[in-house]
Amino acid sequence: MKILPSILVTTFFLLGSGCQNPHEKFTIEPRQNSYGLLLKDAHTLSVLLSVGDPATNVFKLFGLPDKTKGGIYGASTSHAWVGKEWIYVFPRGEPEDVLTILFQTETNGELTVNSWNWVP
Repeated sequence: MKILPSILVTTFFLLGSGCQNPHEKFTIEPRQNSYGLLLKDAHTLSVLLSVGDPATNVFKLFGLPDKTKGGIYGASTSHAWVGKEWIYVFPRGEPEDVLTILFQTETNGELTVNSWNWVP
């Protein structure tokens, strides 16, 4: 009968330590980029994007991007063009969600939406 006390102590230890209070509420903070744009809002707003939208309209919808990069796009086609990417990063996911909006530079220097995509 030496086993019974050790079973009781082990059971008490497992049940009494490390158990969560069943009345305690868990909160999960919504995923957002570094400027406070919520992931769910970005998904909703991305449906409103259209090819040809000016960068000023995109800025009004999404705010500042987390990263930018520019370069020559379409180099493998007969009409390469200068463009810029606005990248919105939503961490805390594996992999993290990323919205990339690609702009092309028009002849007057204005940036307009060429395409956009979500990863993953």
